[in-house]
Amino acid sequence: MWMLMGRSIGIWGVFVQNAAYAVTIPYWCIAYLSTSRLVSSRRVSDFLVDVPNLVGVAVSMTLGYVVPTILMSLPAPSIIDYDLKQWLMTFWQFFPIWVSVVQGVVPYVLPRFGETSGAPDSRMLRSMRVLYAGLLTAAGIGQASTMTLMATSKFFPGLFAPEFVGVFNPSKVFLPAAISPSIKMPSIGAGALVLLQYDQLIGSMSMAVWSTVLFVNTYRNGATKQSLVSMVVGGVTMMALTGPLGYATACIWARDELVFAEAEVDRKKVQ
Repeated sequence: MWMLMGRSIGIWGVFVQNAAYAVTIPYWCIAYLSTSRLVSSRRVSDFLVDVPNLVGVAVSMTLGYVVPTILMSLPAPSIIDYDLKQWLMTFWQFFPIWVSVVQGVVPYVLPRFGETSGAPDSRMLRSMRVLYAGLLTAAGIGQASTMTLMATSKFFPGLFAPEFVGVFNPSKVFLPAAISPSIKMPSIGAGALVLLQYDQLIGSMSMAVWSTVLFVNTYRNGATKQSLVSMVVGGVTMMALTGPLGYATACIWARDELVFAEAEVDRKKVQ
């Protein structure tokens, strides 16, 4: 199953690289919401994942994406030469494949990792919480770094070289410039920046909507007016602190916690 999932991740990842994040992710979200049994399932058995596979998610993303990204970003020629940088940039382009390969290998390399005393679902739940917390931490660090850079640019412009003053203002970072056939970009770099901004905005907000649908679909039966207000406030806060993908992670984490909590209540009733 997880080898198939690894292949699926690789296939969708290759689509992202070739057809753009903003094009692929909305289709993936629609396909998931239309076909996955987890959209409406409240059975714990549907959410159970082997601990080695959870470990594989963190390891595969670190080795297959984070490390190649860092290596690709090393400055040239001060640290690496231009030829090596080009090779590293080429290597990075295939990160979906590296992620899926590592994801498929890790469960076999660490078949007993995390197997301690306790029920299998409790081990999985602990590992799941660690994984979600790690993802939220990474998202929070990225968001905090971005906000710090923007605040510095806004309130301390003298710290930047003249050509970079105002470049990192919030309106220019989060709000892409309007585009139309009649508007010409001043340079290739400016055009690429706008393209990437729209790419990230559309793709990431699609993930935010997708995760909201999953959470609301699970939570709606027990929702009250007070809880709805709390969810909205919490969602806005999470979006501000961790960005749309951190918000999506929080929604999925909350959905999973709710499913496990309901199962625990039902188990105690039976006893």
